[in-house]
Amino acid sequence: MSILQRQALYEGMTAFASILAMPQLIFLYAYVRDTIGDDLSNGLVMALLGVNLGTFVRAVNNFNLCQRFDYILHDIPPEEEGALFVPPRRNIRFETWSDQECYDKTNFGKEQLRRIYNCFGLHTIAHQGDGFIKVPTGYVNQYGLPCNYNFEPEELFLYFMMRMKTGNDHTQMCYTFGGSPKRWSFAWRWILFYLDAKYSNIIGHQGLLRFVDQFPHFYNAIQQKVQREFVHNVDEINGTYDVTSGLAFLPFDIFGFIDCSIDKMSRPFSGPDGDYEGCGRREEYDIMQRAFFSFNNFCE
Repeated sequence: MSILQRQALYEGMTAFASILAMPQLIFLYAYVRDTIGDDLSNGLVMALLGVNLGTFVRAVNNFNLCQRFDYILHDIPPEEEGALFVPPRRNIRFETWSDQECYDKTNFGKEQLRRIYNCFGLHTIAHQGDGFIKVPTGYVNQYGLPCNYNFEPEELFLYFMMRMKTGNDHTQMCYTFGGSPKRWSFAWRWILFYLDAKYSNIIGHQGLLRFVDQFPHFYNAIQQKVQREFVHNVDEINGTYDVTSGLAFLPFDIFGFIDCSIDKMSRPFSGPDGDYEGCGRREEYDIMQRAFFSFNNFCE
């Protein structure tokens, strides 16, 4: 792939140089024809024009040929070939990163990552596809066969784990993993749907059913947490700090907090009630918040 891309870059630059030289050669031909009028000079300039035009045609054909080979051999859709200047693939594996690097990039140590990787079952899928996870591109090759991106399962897993931790977009992720952002966008979509299907019994609200028996434990843990004192405004130089007491009016009926992490939404009527500095919130703010969020109801 690297050889093909370098050759395509060379042919593209050659074609571009030929285009830049064309106006000068045409001007030279007009000058020789109208001013000098010598047949030998005219023939020489015409030969130069022909060579330059031939070089351009050859370079364009070779450029398209490189793209075609890249498309056939590596299953890369043609429109991606316009993005020649992408970081080279880095083939990240577990062995690529140290244990500390694994933790910095994913919040898990290397052995923890291996355990999660085994649970995901990606290696089983790769074993069925000649060692690669084949992600469809939506295209077919010249034989009418569907094209796939081939992803090494460890690399795909580490890409997923790092992006989940960092929140980086695909372009930023390519600084670490290399390759085309569009290629990785196909992988990202594939693994999200794969994990959603694999763990459909625990992802979402229905997953709470797995923890019903532990609700009393959650309740007691939260009760203990909110009763603790909170130390803040610590001044290490002067040795001073402030202490805020925990909640004293307990118990109250609460076992957990519900936010918009599953069904995302905005905060209705949370904006200011005016366009001047220091204005208050809208009059309907409190009642609208209570209508959409359950936390206020739990606290009553």
